[in-house]
Order: sequence, then structure tokens, then C-alpha cells
Amino acid sequence: MKNKWFGLTSILLIVMLLVAACGATNEAPGGAVQETPEAGGVIEETPAEGEATAEMPAEGGAAAGECPVAVEEGASITFSGWGDQTEQQIYRDSILRFQDVCPGVTVNYEPIPAEFQTRLKAAMAGGTAPDVFYVDDQLMTAFAPVGQLLPLDDYMAEAGVSEDQFLPQLTPIFAHEGQIYGLPKDWGTLGLVYLPEVFDAAGIDYPTEDWTWDDMRTAAQTIAE
Repeated sequence: MKNKWFGLTSILLIVMLLVAACGATNEAPGGAVQETPEAGGVIEETPAEGEATAEMPAEGGAAAGECPVAVEEGASITFSGWGDQTEQQIYRDSILRFQDVCPGVTVNYEPIPAEFQTRLKAAMAGGTAPDVFYVDDQLMTAFAPVGQLLPLDDYMAEAGVSEDQFLPQLTPIFAHEGQIYGLPKDWGTLGLVYLPEVFDAAGIDYPTEDWTWDDMRTAAQTIAE
């Protein structure tokens, strides 16, 4: 039962982080965000004066929405990722939105802005890894094949989250042997820069939009010769 609760709540946290971050600003909604370093960066919201909270709804109004999955008393999840101060603030705001939906869950946010891969691998080896964390393609291939990540398929189905909600070019990166282990939050683009005079000297046509990796490899080999 604990694994079921953890998986579903983790999925909800991931989706709330992804969706809320799209519309988040650098201003904390309705109050200040405080981190408690001793507790690993617990996110707490200090409501503005007169503002309703999950425990104290506004007069005549309803409390914050109930979490769609069962939450154990005192439940907490540790979430970690890289990113600068701007990205960290976006996720602090997103966590507050998640806690509006699941007010019984404490989210310990532990950003790792530098040496993320090294520190996460060390935490994995020591059994102290966070519950929810960023992975890129390199970490995915390092963790998933050896059973260090939790498959999300069953939890996604129960939480009503579909793979179709994400770009089809990105989801395969976080899949292994037919199971999904992560959900894409963003992506980066790569550009090709070339020197026309080098191509001219080698007698090769300039790159075009329909170039393939094989075309690039062939051109590179020709230039190297």
C-alpha cells in the first residue's frame, strides 16, 4: 500500500511541477516561500493576512482540493534537480500549487545547482537518493537498466496521466524495455555551425535541412581526408 501511495503521489507531484511551471512566475502565489535548510529545504507557505489556507478556508468558501490519492499522515517526498535561482523559484512556486491539491504532503526541495550527476550517483550508491529527481538521457541509461528507477506506467494509468500528453519525440528517452521511468519537462535544441570555406575546399555541398547523421559523417570523413 505504501508503494502504491508513493507512486501515485510522485506522479501527481511530477505532473503538477510540469504543468504549473509552464505558467509560474517568480512571485510566490499568495505569500512567502520559506526554506528550512536543516530539514533539507522544506517548502512552507506563509499565507498573506486574511488569505485562506487548506486548514483555514475563507469564510463561506471551501478548503483546498482534496488529494486524489490516499495520503498517509505525515507523508513527505524529497524532490531534487539542477537549475539556477530562476528555475529553482519556479519549482518552489509549483510545489506550493501541488500542496494546494495535496496539502497533507510535505515536499522537501533539495536543489543541486552544480555537479548534479556526480552527487546523485553518490546518493544512489549510498541509499540516500531523493524520491523524485531530474534525469537526462545519461542518467536514465545508468539507472533504469539496473533497476534503480521505479516504472511509472501503472501509476500513470491510475492517476489519469497519459503518455500522449507529452511530445512523442521525448518520451522514448525515458523508456526502457517497454516501461516508462520518467516524464519530460523540457528539451534543448542543437545547432550545426560550419565553415563554408572548408566545404568549398573539400568540394562538398553545404549542409541542408534534410541532412542525416550519415550525411554528416560522410562529409566529416571527406574533410578529414
